[in-house]
Amino acid sequence: VCVCVCVCHAWTTAMVSDTSSFCRAHYNLGLVLQKQKRFGPAEESFLEALNIHGGDKRFHQHLAEVLEANGKLKRALLYYENLLKFDPQDANAQTRAASIRMQLEQAERE
Repeated sequence: VCVCVCVCHAWTTAMVSDTSSFCRAHYNLGLVLQKQKRFGPAEESFLEALNIHGGDKRFHQHLAEVLEANGKLKRALLYYENLLKFDPQDANAQTRAASIRMQLEQAERE
């Protein structure tokens, strides 16, 4: 029993210390997929990075971009708004959020 507990503890400790590596790996994969215009898989990678470490504004930014590119405007707007919580002065996020709001309002009127 002691050996099992020690092995499990060592494995858990290694996993925790590798969390930032896993996070970076998902983020970097998302960047590659985004550049390849593979927005569905990129979305999944950025979501994984956010699940590991939600406090990085870049994850919100890139997730918003791929959601927008994939036509998921309501969800994209949520992530642009999250990004603005990190940096209220982010001009790109302000512009993209305003543009999406206008598109959604126009779609509701039609």
